Amino acid sequence: MKKIILAIIGHLISLTIIAQKEDFRWVMGYNVYLDTGGIAIDFTNNQLNINSFHAHIEMYVAKSVISDTNGNLLCYTNGEYLMNRMHDTMPNGFDLCPSSGCNGYPYNPTLQGTLILPYPENPNKYIMIHDALSFFPNATPYCKDMYYSEIDMSLDNGLGDVSQKNIRLSSDSLTWGKITACRHANGRDWWILKPGLRADKYYRFLLSPDGIQLDGIQPFPAFQNHPITSAASTGVFSPDGTKYVHQASSVAKRFYVFGFDRCTGLLSEPKVVSTANLVPEFNGPEGGVGISPNSRYLYVSLRLRLYQYDLQAPDIDASKIKVAESDSFYNYCSAQVTSFMDMQLAPDNKIYVGPVGASKYLHIIHSPDSQGVACNFEVNGLGFDVCNITGPPSFPNFRLGALLGSACDTLTAVAPGGYAERNWKIYPNPAAALLTVEALSASYSKESTLRLWNTMGQVVLEQTLLSNGKTEISVKDIPQGMYYYSITNHFNQRAYGKVWVQR
Repeated sequence: MKKIILAIIGHLISLTIIAQKEDFRWVMGYNVYLDTGGIAIDFTNNQLNINSFHAHIEMYVAKSVISDTNGNLLCYTNGEYLMNRMHDTMPNGFDLCPSSGCNGYPYNPTLQGTLILPYPENPNKYIMIHDALSFFPNATPYCKDMYYSEIDMSLDNGLGDVSQKNIRLSSDSLTWGKITACRHANGRDWWILKPGLRADKYYRFLLSPDGIQLDGIQPFPAFQNHPITSAASTGVFSPDGTKYVHQASSVAKRFYVFGFDRCTGLLSEPKVVSTANLVPEFNGPEGGVGISPNSRYLYVSLRLRLYQYDLQAPDIDASKIKVAESDSFYNYCSAQVTSFMDMQLAPDNKIYVGPVGASKYLHIIHSPDSQGVACNFEVNGLGFDVCNITGPPSFPNFRLGALLGSACDTLTAVAPGGYAERNWKIYPNPAAALLTVEALSASYSKESTLRLWNTMGQVVLEQTLLSNGKTEISVKDIPQGMYYYSITNHFNQRAYGKVWVQR
């Protein structure tokens, strides 16, 4: 029997085999004096490589990057300019922050103020969702208008062109930044979420082959007195798509945890966790959130401190553990001590944490699936030759698949029958330790592959099947529960069904 390939989402090698790589290239770098401050980070080939390049724009806080499914860089933005892979401005790729808040800036000064997503069912088309920063008379920042622009990579000899620009998506009082996305349970579309001016409203947008549109506004009246616009902070979906978390800011001294329904895009079971007793008076207003690959541990930064919370704990607040605190190290790029702000889960399953200001370093959470200090936080763990400001670009989980068998999985049939029943027999069902897959037709079973998917749409096992006879597959290391299987042969014919693991 050939070796089973465990494709747990937390493993980079398996990701490169079966998953998409739109987030495998990062572009960063910030230098207000020199035109040479570009940083290119490459996660392909199962290793991290860093290179400097001649940059023409400053990648400030609203940075977003997109690569193709093979990990080849396509384009990137700082919220004001959109650059192609040759680091030149795309045709029409300028003036992408049409608001008074961006006047005088060569970038969008909004944390998580941009996001680039692939356009469903159009391999050459991408969409950029972006904020337009404004200010109230008392100088409080907010998002008055939200826009999108469309990118056609088939134009300009394959370097891309902004085919439609600054199309208004919403004109309402929204929080600035915090543009986050999660793949729809059908495995194709995208939910884009953005809080309102206060925590009592959440704006839900749907990106499908028909375009992007406002799908609804979900109210939470209990939070009507909870402003969240006071400072730079971030939001994040858990990798499995079941949770949504955003930080109000360390000024508001709280963060919010919701359940998330990938079918409907609706939030549920809101929890508010106070950080008031964790933030000293000298601490700044900035902060960020990140979630471990196994979707269990939440990391919350409060500028000078970093905490871990257990999202599975009955009392999330009581589960907090301080995993990092500022030291007196001053870096070359700014007169600030070590600080912690926005963060991003990377393809290597580490979480990279940015500083509040400019620095030549990112911090690293090496083992984010581990509890407490075992998460192995390394201050200034990743160094650069040039200055960078705040953290990495913001990405959704491109490797989250369809929620197979759910009511909203309208794109994939999972009922056994037809090709499955004629050519395959899978038993026992339920299985305890071994699952047997028997080929009933050698002509159809040649070069076939079985995959098991959990109910969150993640591949947990991949196995090449024998062209005839029986293949025994160990499931003893897989948690109990219901799984969906898919079998694909060399004709690209597919069989689907359900199997239970029970002990």
